[in-house]
Amino acid sequence: MSATASSQVLNSVRTVGGLLPADMLLRILDGKDVPGSKPADYHVVGVRSVKDAAERRWSIVKGTWQSLRGEIGDTGHDSRGLALEHSLLPLFDEHSFGRLQPSGGIPSDDGTVVFPVSHRWRQVPIHLVPWDQDLDKRPVSGGPPPQSIVQQCLNRAESHLWAVLSNGRQLRLLRDSSSLAGTAYIEFDLEAMLDGELFDEFVLLYRMLHVSRFEVPEGAPPSACWLEKWRVEAIEAGARALDQLRDGAVSAAGQPAAVPPC
Repeated sequence: MSATASSQVLNSVRTVGGLLPADMLLRILDGKDVPGSKPADYHVVGVRSVKDAAERRWSIVKGTWQSLRGEIGDTGHDSRGLALEHSLLPLFDEHSFGRLQPSGGIPSDDGTVVFPVSHRWRQVPIHLVPWDQDLDKRPVSGGPPPQSIVQQCLNRAESHLWAVLSNGRQLRLLRDSSSLAGTAYIEFDLEAMLDGELFDEFVLLYRMLHVSRFEVPEGAPPSACWLEKWRVEAIEAGARALDQLRDGAVSAAGQPAAVPPC
């Protein structure tokens, strides 16, 4: 990595709603002091590190991206809907999801709504929308914004805790936010990452999007996945930091006042 985790600046990644703080993202990128970060935890063999595994995928993902860019042309509009087949589905394949299958819609727990999420991997909704679709705006054809569809799906279906949303230009990891104030997600700007050749930040994407981050043991709840474990670790680390600050303040308050020299 070109910089240590403590000094690294993430140019193509942002976190919204406090889902995971920036310092936790840097810890995940560094991969040294968070659990579940060894090659075996990612089901990869024959490599020295997860970064080495990510580097193998980087050349493939970058190649499909550049090919898509060439097919779309200077207009930047994907009028033929090429992004899904030529970039998005290959991206998930390189993160060990295999060939994603259409979901057929995901129902709410009360059965009153079927959310039109495009794909699904086990307990993970994966909504892939057209290249030109803004994730936060209503489609021209009508209906809620893609972000709202996925967030409501998570909030109203207990068997789904984390989800993925992407138009090929941005990719978001979302979590059930029913217990939070407002929406919460982590966004990877794929356009900035791949056009700018930000390999270090692709390593973070690989570490967080890999299928192993969503897997749970048979019969276990969705909260048993690594993404949720990392979220809990971030919360506990924040609590420990506050306790240390509080203890330091109490200790300082109990010290006798310094006597100025004569």
